[in-house]
Amino acid sequence: MFQTLNSKKNFLIITALVIVGLFFIFLRVYDQNEYQRSPGAGSVEVFEEEDDTPPLPEGKDTYFISSGEEGPQLYEATIDPLGSAEPGVQQEISVKARNETPIQSISVTMILDNGTYAVPLELVEGTEFDGIWTGSWGVQDTHESIYQAAIEAKSEEKTSRIVLTFQPTD
Repeated sequence: MFQTLNSKKNFLIITALVIVGLFFIFLRVYDQNEYQRSPGAGSVEVFEEEDDTPPLPEGKDTYFISSGEEGPQLYEATIDPLGSAEPGVQQEISVKARNETPIQSISVTMILDNGTYAVPLELVEGTEFDGIWTGSWGVQDTHESIYQAAIEAKSEEKTSRIVLTFQPTD
């Protein structure tokens, strides 16, 4: 008789635990579905028409960069102008770099819609150990789908490279 009561009691306890467990699983799934349906942090805004794409920043734009630990350290790049650089506009590019041994050269390759364009830079301030290299070029191409600046700094023993990709901002 006691064994029958214990079996019924165990059956009721197990059934109650299963019901409570299913209830919590249902709540968790419901909460996840609600989170996925509501816009907010992490949501993606899709631009339907080309005209809705926000523009690149106008005028001068500065980027604080890091080219890694090996070779010349590229740590700042300025593009002037950035967003309004259309064919025929003069664009100035400045790069700050430092190294334990003299930096021999810094160059930038602009990668645009229809080609690549070399922009040699010259040391205009500081020393070849820590200085600012600047160059300019007449923009010859559009940047509707591709707009990058590949920066390369060479010293006697190492070469550093970094590619900046310019995208529209909100």
